[in-house]
Amino acid sequence: MKIHRKVIAVLLLAVLFFGLVSPATTYTAEAAGYYPRIKEKNLTLQVGKSKKLTITNADGLKKKFKSKDKTIAKVSKTGKITGVKKGETDIVITFSAPKKGSYDAEVHVKVEPKPFTSLTKTVTIENLTQYRIWVKSADKKKLPYNIVISTESESENLNLEIYDGNVNKKSGGVVFVGDLAQIDSSQKEVEITSSKEVVWINNRSGAPVEVTITISTADAKRKMKDVDFDEAKLTH
Repeated sequence: MKIHRKVIAVLLLAVLFFGLVSPATTYTAEAAGYYPRIKEKNLTLQVGKSKKLTITNADGLKKKFKSKDKTIAKVSKTGKITGVKKGETDIVITFSAPKKGSYDAEVHVKVEPKPFTSLTKTVTIENLTQYRIWVKSADKKKLPYNIVISTESESENLNLEIYDGNVNKKSGGVVFVGDLAQIDSSQKEVEITSSKEVVWINNRSGAPVEVTITISTADAKRKMKDVDFDEAKLTH
């Protein structure tokens, strides 16, 4: 009997101890007994456009909205999301109920620029780097466009090779099509016209080169949906 009493006493002390030191519990929706649903799991918006989240089965629950990156997309107290600039982020919705803890859900938001006819960008291209420009049309059809590429570099070794090409649908890689132009110490600006999916600049100057790139649609009635830029080290 004495042994049993000691065991019971130890168990009671353990329960009391862990009850005092355990942190506040955050329940899942199922454990809390509620099942809020959000219609928009993934949302695409243009810059300046807004969309209010559609939330059902959340009667009696408090809702708090927070953007992980307000510079890309912001959200109001009522769940209206507005695109701020191009990029991707998440909106966190916290549902809570008295004595039942809280439950977090997320909506992924992609923000795209408004359709446009021209874009200017200044970038520094590292030596032995391929800088790629991906032009996307608003109507998803082949889009003829003009690109002006210029630099103020004074290097005697200036050497920028400019190509265009298409994307290999199977591998996702870029397929070389043509050698469009070259920038060197005697010619620091070129203008080219293309309707390919990508134009790229290879820097073989021996040093980083700052260039200004201006892209405009060849037909003023046609618009670009977006332009993506990326780079990769040259392999040869």
